[in-house]
Formats: sequence, structure tokens, C-alpha cells
Amino acid sequence: MKTNIDRWQELLNNITAKVEAQADKYTDKFPDIVEADGNCLLANASNWTTGFWPGMLLIAYKKTGNPKILDRLRNFEAIQNTMFSNLKELHHDVGFMWFLSSAEDYNYTGFEVARDNAMNAALILMSRFNPKGNFIRAWNNDEGSNVDKSGWAIIDCMLNIELLYWASKITGDPRFKHVANAHADSTLENFIRSDGTVKHVVCYNPETGDAVGNLEGQGYSTESSWTRGMGWAAYGFAKAYGYTGNAKYLEASQKVIDAFLRLLPDGEIPPCDFFQPDEPCYYDSSAGAIVACAMLENARRCPEKKEYYILEAQKLLNTLTDKCADLSPDTHGILRLATQAYHKARKNVTLVYGDYYYYEAVDKLVKILKEEEV
Repeated sequence: MKTNIDRWQELLNNITAKVEAQADKYTDKFPDIVEADGNCLLANASNWTTGFWPGMLLIAYKKTGNPKILDRLRNFEAIQNTMFSNLKELHHDVGFMWFLSSAEDYNYTGFEVARDNAMNAALILMSRFNPKGNFIRAWNNDEGSNVDKSGWAIIDCMLNIELLYWASKITGDPRFKHVANAHADSTLENFIRSDGTVKHVVCYNPETGDAVGNLEGQGYSTESSWTRGMGWAAYGFAKAYGYTGNAKYLEASQKVIDAFLRLLPDGEIPPCDFFQPDEPCYYDSSAGAIVACAMLENARRCPEKKEYYILEAQKLLNTLTDKCADLSPDTHGILRLATQAYHKARKNVTLVYGDYYYYEAVDKLVKILKEEEV
């Protein structure tokens, strides 16, 4: 009879086998979106999602030691690194792009080239910091547009700042973590509502630093709560606590998780936005995968709530596995029923970041259940 650990270990093995099977399918472009008909859309090096497939390859390499997987990882890192000659195309998501690939490659293998490239990305991310408002600017202005984005910040960046915490840890230079902490503090003040729901885009006056409004971003409205944004907040603040030990970050993570669980009916796939209308119904499995990671990070950091977060993470991962996961080695992508944004882009598809965080969450869960180092 299978134990709880055996069941999750089998799932982890199946995900790893699928990643290995897919490794030969992608060479010069990054898997990004799998449409409902199974067609995989590929991304160029400039896309913000390019760190997630290398991140999945690294997890698979840790599990298998397969040198072919490491070769594939390094190939994609080299493609990513071509973007350093095109800085105008880079943005706050250099955290996602280089932490999960190059920084984590260095953490595991000691590969110095990966370290240097991750540090280059950290310097770019730190250069986007506005000291007047204590926020990291999200995007550059679009060519030919009169929309000024110099004061725009987004909740997603709570996970990007892990690259800055890492840079301080690796170099011993505290400037990186000071910027990360300042951004986290500003995010806590201006993005997290009293009920634990989360704003997506906050607009600051870039000259005075005052928060002057917010935008709907990828959610339903400015006053709704985009579920993936709640995941970015919950996991980002949990990570910030892990690097700093600052209790207010852990409290923020748990406040957002509490709101997520309060709003999510048992056994349901998360919607794109908790306050979207009943119809049309758009799901976002990727939000569930990120929140599962956040809960398991809290299980590591908060011993008195460890069992609670493990249980809730398992419930969520069970739902995602039973209703969304495609583990066939012959198909592209894993986690179906994800949505890019409520009002635009693609609905109920497979997103590579949903796949990444699903893989990471199952890996975390197995390690926690086995009491191994995460």
C-alpha cells in the first residue's frame, strides 16, 4: 500500500520523466504557452518567461544527474545571456529570467559563468530602483507611446527581488538587500489590502514617490484580486522572510494565504480573479501552484503551523493534479487550465510558469515529508 510520501514521490518522478522527455523538443527557443489544441508556442530570449524552462531543467538535473539535461540548461542560459547586449528590452523580470536559471545553477553546481551572469542581472534589477518611492520600476516605456510607466510597480516583483537577496548573500555587499527590503516594505504598505487581497499594479509619482493610483493589470478590475498576484505576494514575502528574518514579511505572506484559502472553494481550481463574474469563467491553475509553493515555504519557516500548511498545500496540489495535470511524456506542457490575464491574451491554456511552480511545489512537498533540506 502506498504511503502519502510514496504517492507524492511517484508524482515527482512522473513530472521529472516528462521534463526529460521534453528536453529534446526545444533547442533555440523557450517553451512558453501550450494552447488547448496542444500546440506549443515558443518564446525568444527577450520574453519574461525564459527562466522557467531552464529552472525546470535544473530541478530535473538535480533528480537524475543526467548530463544531457545540464547541457540543455546551459544552452538556454547562453541564449538568455544574449539579452545583455539589448538592455532596452530588459525589465524587472530579470529576476525570474536569471535567478531560476543562472543563480540556481551556480548554487547547485558552482558554475562561475552562471554566477557572473546572474550578478549582471542583479545589477540591472537594482538599477531600476526609485529611491524616492522605494520601489523597483516594472516596465520601460513603449516606443511611440505617450504613456509614462516610470512610476509603475507590480506585485510580481516580490519574487524578482530574490535575485537581489541572493546577490548580497553571494557577494557580501548589503546594497542589494537594502534595495530588496525597501521594495518589500513599499509593497507591503501599498499593495496588500487589509483583508489580505492584493493589488496588481500601483502607480507612484516618480518624482515625489507618492502612491497615486492602481491599475487592473491582469486581473478583473482595479479593486478586485488577481489570484496569481496573490501567489506572487504570498511566495515573495515568504522568501523575503527567509532571507531577512523580518517577521512582518512572514505575517504578510500568511495574511495573503489566509485570504486566498478563504475565497477559494474546497476542491476548486483557482479562478483568474476572485472577484470576476460567474461568466465567463476563467481558471488559473498557475496561481494555485504558486500559492502551494508559498504554503510549503511557510511550513518550513513556521514550525507551529507546519502541519496546517502541509495539509492545505496537499489539498491544493491534489486538485491541480486531478483536474489540470497532463503527465504524458508525449505532450507539451503539464498544468492545463491557466489564464494569462482576464481581459486579454490567452485563457485556460498551459503556462510555463505554472508548470515550473507545480514542479517546484511537488519537489518541496516531498522533501518536507521526508524531512530533507529544501
